[in-house]
Amino acid sequence: MKKKAVSALILAVLLSFCMSISGCEPVKIEDLPAIQKLRDIGTIRIAVAPGLPGFCWQNPETGQLEGYEVDIARYISKAVFGDEKAAELVPMDAKLCGPKLETGEVDIVIAAFYDTQARREKFEFSQPYFTDYMTLLVKRGPLTLFGQMSGKKIGFIAGNGTDELIKAEAGKYTDMAVETVPYGSYPEAKQALLEGKIDALCSRWAVLRAYADIDTVFISDRFAPQNYAIACIKGDMDMLNLMNAVLDEMKRNGLIDELINKWDLIDTGKKE
Repeated sequence: MKKKAVSALILAVLLSFCMSISGCEPVKIEDLPAIQKLRDIGTIRIAVAPGLPGFCWQNPETGQLEGYEVDIARYISKAVFGDEKAAELVPMDAKLCGPKLETGEVDIVIAAFYDTQARREKFEFSQPYFTDYMTLLVKRGPLTLFGQMSGKKIGFIAGNGTDELIKAEAGKYTDMAVETVPYGSYPEAKQALLEGKIDALCSRWAVLRAYADIDTVFISDRFAPQNYAIACIKGDMDMLNLMNAVLDEMKRNGLIDELINKWDLIDTGKKE
C-alpha cells in the first residue's frame, strides 16, 4: 500500500475514533487534503435521486431540486467552496447511482443509498445521516403489528432484497408463515393492497410514507435498520474523511436534527 493511502486510512480511523468520543477535538475541515483537490477542480459532482419526498425531489412549481439530501449537498458545497451552488448536483435514477460512482462519473452519492456489507465491497461509506427502518403499510383495520401477519400475504418490490428481510423478521416469531408477493412498482403494489390482493406492503418507511393515505396506516413495528450514508469511490479515503468531517460538523451544530424536522422526516408511528 502506498504511503499516501496509508496516511489517508490512518486519518479515517482517527476521525471515526474521535467522533465516537465525547470531548474529542473535532477535525478541521480546512485541514483535510480533499479540500484543496476539489478547489483546484472547482466543483464536486454529487449524484442525487429525485423521487423520494422529503429527501430529494423536483419542485413542480420552481423546477428546483429540494429536500433533506439536497440541503446536505449544499452544505458540503458551502463548506468546501464557500458557495452552496458550486457543487454539481447530478440527478439520476436511484439504480444508476452505484454504477456511476464505480465508473467515476460522479464523486459521491447522496441518494438514500444505504450502507450494506455487500456495498462496502464496492464503495466507501460515511457515518450515517439518517437511519430508516423496514415496516409494513396496511389498510386501516385490525392489523397493527408484525406478529399478526402469520398466514398473510405481504407485497414487496422485486429485486431489492426485501423478500429476505421479511422472511428473516417472520423467523423471529414462533410458527409464523407468511407469503411474499413480488411487484414491479410501488403504485402496482399499493393498488393490490387497496384491492385486498395482499394484506400488507413492505418497504423502507421513508419510501412507503409517499404511498400512505387516509385508507392506509403503518404497523407499529420497525425492523432491519437501514443507515443512509454518503457513498464515495472505493479507496478514496481523502473524500471519505471530508464527508465524515462535514457530517460531524452538521451534527455538532444541530443542523442534521434541524433539517430532519424541516422536511418532516420524524417517524412518529414507530414503537419505542
